[in-house]
Amino acid sequence: MRPSNVGAAEEAGLGECEAETGTRKGTRRFRPFAVVCVILVFCFLMSRWAVWYGNEVSIPRYCAEPERVMESLRATMAGTAATDGENRRAAMVAAKLLFLMPRESAEPADAYIARVRHELGLRCR
Repeated sequence: MRPSNVGAAEEAGLGECEAETGTRKGTRRFRPFAVVCVILVFCFLMSRWAVWYGNEVSIPRYCAEPERVMESLRATMAGTAATDGENRRAAMVAAKLLFLMPRESAEPADAYIARVRHELGLRCR
């Protein structure tokens, strides 16, 4: 005696395997958990790459002229940085440094500049 769902499936033209699973051959179900896992892994890897790139590529660029970078950082923080020609590039370099080494909340400007100078001194050896 056959189960009732298999008989109905065969009448509809579906095989036994298809009747048991309830899906057509060659199609896959959407799996949101797998998609979310792939996206989370991608985000994690992208974050780790950004940290590595900042530490290994971006910050060492400042080692060539650390005092010039510190002066442009000080001018940018004080709001006196000019934004024309070469000075604009210096302001952008300082802004990138502010992004890579963020200022702590309620940290005085002098303490922040000293901390950045110390960090650059450690990384530029």
